[in-house]
Amino acid sequence: MLAFYLVSRFTNSPVPGWAIAFTSGVVLVLWLQFEPEQDILVGLGFIALAGLAIDVAHALRWKPLAYASRILAWGAVVAAVVSFTSTSNPSGEPWVDIVFPIVVLLVGASVWSYRFGPNANLLGPILAVTIAGIWVTIPETDMFTIAVGAGLGLGLATLAPIRARAFATGAFVLVALVAWLTIAGGETRDLSIIGGWVSFGVLPMVPLLGLMGVRPNRQSVVLGVHVVYSILATRVVDIWDSIPISLVVIGALVAIAAVVLVRFGVTAAVEREEALVV
Repeated sequence: MLAFYLVSRFTNSPVPGWAIAFTSGVVLVLWLQFEPEQDILVGLGFIALAGLAIDVAHALRWKPLAYASRILAWGAVVAAVVSFTSTSNPSGEPWVDIVFPIVVLLVGASVWSYRFGPNANLLGPILAVTIAGIWVTIPETDMFTIAVGAGLGLGLATLAPIRARAFATGAFVLVALVAWLTIAGGETRDLSIIGGWVSFGVLPMVPLLGLMGVRPNRQSVVLGVHVVYSILATRVVDIWDSIPISLVVIGALVAIAAVVLVRFGVTAAVEREEALVV
């Protein structure tokens, strides 16, 4: 946290590397306290390297090389996440092998997308709320408590004046680590894994709405919706001990959250009109 602040004061610009700093800190403590299997550490390392390939590919300026590099880099991320899933599923449930890569790729890409845009500052607080929601949902919290400690501290780093940003190098491995810790803590209760993953909530919802031309531009509303959604979604797991019923209720919560965000969002057409007026 202090290092991010000093760099931001020296450069007077947003500081990259927030996600990889979070992940590295959590992995180091996990390694020192719990000695996870080597496959876990190697798998996370490959995901980080694949994310780095995305950052490099998107930095290239020569279009033919850039397009080919991006395709290969995204393919490498998918392969790294799928490989990590096949060797690192502590629950042993087949459905986890299917859902885990989807969660990591969707939420990881969303975390990466927050490096720009009006809601970039909210990434840290949103992730901190998500981590807190997972922590109160899963039955075994020994390892996940490490992520709670890191999340509360680094959750403030994306806010002004530091304005730390996450790039692909850390975005996908961060989500993979948090999602894996959710599996490890919820392996004795499958429903808690689902409850933990849906706690990501608004984090992927905002960029998905952006792809549809709607950009939620009130940060207080975005964060408020995420807090309320996370509380309700995690409580669903405790109220209904049934996966079908919980999924239906969570789906309704997602729909309501999306409607609220759209209500307080601005469309691309409105933005163009405002730009013409200015």
